[in-house]
Amino acid sequence: MMKKILPISIFILLLLTETTVLACRCNPPDVARAWKDASLVVRVKVDDVIILPSGEGSSAIVTVAASWKKDSPKRLVVSSFTNCAFNWKAGKEYVLFLRKESNGLYSSDRCMGNRPGNDLDAIKWLDQHGQVKKVK
Repeated sequence: MMKKILPISIFILLLLTETTVLACRCNPPDVARAWKDASLVVRVKVDDVIILPSGEGSSAIVTVAASWKKDSPKRLVVSSFTNCAFNWKAGKEYVLFLRKESNGLYSSDRCMGNRPGNDLDAIKWLDQHGQVKKVK
């Protein structure tokens, strides 16, 4: 009797549980591909994170320590608003591969190849191949 009740109970529990799952499916690119696809690449420290009230993304206010591809201002606001939104953490450092949107603002997501700020292999590759630029 117990063997029949358990599967039925699990099935009913799954039916009654309201769950929304948005899958983020991508294979993050290697550094060379991420650099090629990005408008700007920066090593940053996240100063603050602003979560959208809907919970469907966030923006990070960052201080730029290094820049590749083109010059970067010392501070940037970077947004991530997809089901693959990048999960910023205030106080953490990252190497971010950014896309410049038509409105002039920058965005990124988990599928763009972002890495922890202490990823020495990524930083070494960027320094050798990525056209080091000024942070103003």
